[in-house]
Amino acid sequence: MNYDHLYHAGSITDILKHSMYCALFDALSADHKKMHVIDTHGGAGAYDLARPEVQKTKEAAQGIMKLYQSLKKGLSLGSDLGYYMEMVIAFQEYMVKGGSKKTLGYYPGSPIVAQYTLRDIDRLSVCESHGPVFQQLTRHMPTSSQVALYKENGFEFLRDAARR
Repeated sequence: MNYDHLYHAGSITDILKHSMYCALFDALSADHKKMHVIDTHGGAGAYDLARPEVQKTKEAAQGIMKLYQSLKKGLSLGSDLGYYMEMVIAFQEYMVKGGSKKTLGYYPGSPIVAQYTLRDIDRLSVCESHGPVFQQLTRHMPTSSQVALYKENGFEFLRDAARR
C-alpha cells in the first residue's frame, strides 16, 4: 500500500484521530506516569493546505477548513475538540509568524499533535521510512531530549522497542 498523509491532511478522519489523541493523552497523563509515545508512521509532521495534493482530494476543505470557519463564527466546541482546535490555531500562528490568520494555511500532523501534549517527563519517538517525507519531518520537528526522529520502518521500530 502506498499512502501519503499529504492527500488526507485536515480530513474529517484526521480531525477525529487527532482530537482523540488529545483526549487519550490527557486521560493517560492524569495518573502522572511517564509516557513514551511512538508514532510508527509520522509523515511530514506538518502540511501546507494550499498544496495541490491537499486541494485535489478536497478533504481539508470539508474537514478542518469548515471547522475553523465555524469556530471563527462562534461555534462552541466541547473540551476535547476545543483543546485540539486551540492547538491547531497555535500551530497556525507559529507557522504564519504574524501573517494573515483569516484562513487556515497550515495543518499539524500526528507527531506535532503528540508533541503538543507531552509533559516534561514524557518522550516521543517518530518513525518515517520514506526518505523525502522524513526530510520534511526533520524540518518541521526539531529533536530534543524528549523528541527523537527515526528514518526506519515504524513496525520494526515498535517490535524492537517491545523487546527492550
